[in-house]
Amino acid sequence: MSAKKVLMFGWEYPPHHSGGLGVACKGMARALIDNDVHVCFMLPKTMRLDEVKVPMLFADKHTASYPNDPLTPHLEILAKELQNPYISSHEYDKRLKIFLRAGGKIIPRTLFEQVDYYGTLVRTHTKEELRSYDVIHAHDWLCFKAGIAAQEMTGKVFIAHIHATEFDRCGGSNVNQEVYNREKEGMHKADHVVCVSEMTKRTIVEHYGIPKEKVTVIHNGNTEQREHQLSRFSSLASLKHDGKKIVLFAGRITIQKGVDYFIHAAKKVLQYEKGVYFIVAGSGDMEQQIISLTEQLGIREHFLFTGYYTLDEQASLFTLADLVVMPSVSEPFGIIPLESMSNGTPVIVSKQSGVAEVITHALKVDFWDTDEMANKILAVIHHAVLRETLTKEGLTQVKGITWDKAALKLKHLYHTIS
Repeated sequence: MSAKKVLMFGWEYPPHHSGGLGVACKGMARALIDNDVHVCFMLPKTMRLDEVKVPMLFADKHTASYPNDPLTPHLEILAKELQNPYISSHEYDKRLKIFLRAGGKIIPRTLFEQVDYYGTLVRTHTKEELRSYDVIHAHDWLCFKAGIAAQEMTGKVFIAHIHATEFDRCGGSNVNQEVYNREKEGMHKADHVVCVSEMTKRTIVEHYGIPKEKVTVIHNGNTEQREHQLSRFSSLASLKHDGKKIVLFAGRITIQKGVDYFIHAAKKVLQYEKGVYFIVAGSGDMEQQIISLTEQLGIREHFLFTGYYTLDEQASLFTLADLVVMPSVSEPFGIIPLESMSNGTPVIVSKQSGVAEVITHALKVDFWDTDEMANKILAVIHHAVLRETLTKEGLTQVKGITWDKAALKLKHLYHTIS
């Protein structure tokens, strides 16, 4: 069986990422290469990366080498913020003005225009260059225009990979019609659709009209465990030394992630156990709303809001926490629980998550059931045997949830459809 050459289109790549999409793309691309699949990963904009295993292409540069004139670190940070698919149009306009005032130059003026421009840049590459690949593989709607452009230029097989749908991002209400239309176009034009969970497959079939035989579920793998390092949160260890318990939420603070349910559950926990502190790590459009909610409920002094955190800081937070809670309203997969389990920290996940399909050594709860969420938090805090069992069995299970397994399934799919 000859090795396949895959041109993979992504929107972000660590360390320049706003969510789990970039982390998943990196884990997947590296595992495919380890399994004899020749992957070249394309991004819309030139950026500094320390990637040595995965060959990188930049749509705005016809070279696989690193650019000679990269953005300054400050402009690079601002440019990354403009690529964040989770900010509102109002917030986008504010950040665009800051970027331009700082000396940045950009042709597209909205996120949709950036997505379209990605496709335009792909069409500046020669057909001969793109035809050297066997498979076109594009991740989420942000990259579908680019994938469709490559498909139309080469006639090669096009795979649309769904990590999250608009129904997930908006919590099932107020769907952005433009995003939905672009998702639907990409999936209908694709030769095959890959998604990260059975839950996501049901959404794709029911809401986008994609035949179920055209959709393959390939669960995400677990990212490599990062070494714990001293961070700005290291001082919180004193809380644990004093016998306090720390419960962590880590992720974007948006309607999809169910942080408000986490806050209400915390209120109920504190009615029975005062020695608990809660960390909300991350940022998002609901951040101020969530902070205000803790003040309204009279529990603000038990909360730490970290704002944006790095992957190194995330490892530190997992080590400090006694428990990680992922209360998502709709989570296509969710890699935070796997990363938490890898660090030996027990997890509670919502039943409305794809990761709940693959982990058994975790507590599960409906996101809306704050009474049960509080009960489970208290159970882990109070019962050492339960906590130790979840830790031990979780560590064992997560070792078997690998990107290699996902890569082998993708490799088989590449050979089946191309």
